[in-house]
Amino acid sequence: MSKTPINFRTLCLSAALSASLVSAPALASGLLSVSQAGASASASASTAKPKPPEKVARDAVDELLKGLEGNREAMLKDPEQLYALVDRVLIPLIDVDHTSRLVLGRAWTKATPEQKERFIRAFKVMMIRTYGNALVGFERDQIEFEPLKAEPGATDVTFRANALTDDGDKIPVNLNLHLVNNQWKVYNGSVGSLSFVTSYRAQFAQQIKHNGLEKLIQQLERRYNLEGKPIDPTQSS
Repeated sequence: MSKTPINFRTLCLSAALSASLVSAPALASGLLSVSQAGASASASASTAKPKPPEKVARDAVDELLKGLEGNREAMLKDPEQLYALVDRVLIPLIDVDHTSRLVLGRAWTKATPEQKERFIRAFKVMMIRTYGNALVGFERDQIEFEPLKAEPGATDVTFRANALTDDGDKIPVNLNLHLVNNQWKVYNGSVGSLSFVTSYRAQFAQQIKHNGLEKLIQQLERRYNLEGKPIDPTQSS
């Protein structure tokens, strides 16, 4: 049994990489209908059978690595390039709204509509920065994929992989996905017994307990330079 510690950086790295395994059909087809592609295109996208996650896994990982390889030093010097890559490739594969609800737990039901919008925006930026900082050191041979096992017609599945440590140990990685508008979206992940949602929920719950939700949101906004900036409605996931 592996004694390799599962730290938070490993969790973020594995969650970020595994998110890339479930590239939505839109990404594989060149982000079709990003703006207004017409009613017929929208109807076709809503009825077309979504691509199985395992069939697009390799292409999605290659997309990430292509952006990283040869650019790591530049991205370390200018992290905004790294964050832009994560925002372009990974964030569209995550159900940011649903994940935000999960990590806030009970506090979500008591939040005002404005607080929810502000938290979603700040949490999205937090994920971009966290994933980016974890991904910059990722190499091609650090993840092993397992075949997806799901019942026909399933709308909620678990994708399994193994993260390889420098010592050669394997750490199991599980990603929870559900169908949103006929596209697979990640809403939670775990490395070993450590859950992404559970970890953030516990962290945020303590801050909310002591200082309240508004203080938590303000702290995130200050950290990511979002104070006073209007919320862009087109950025909702």
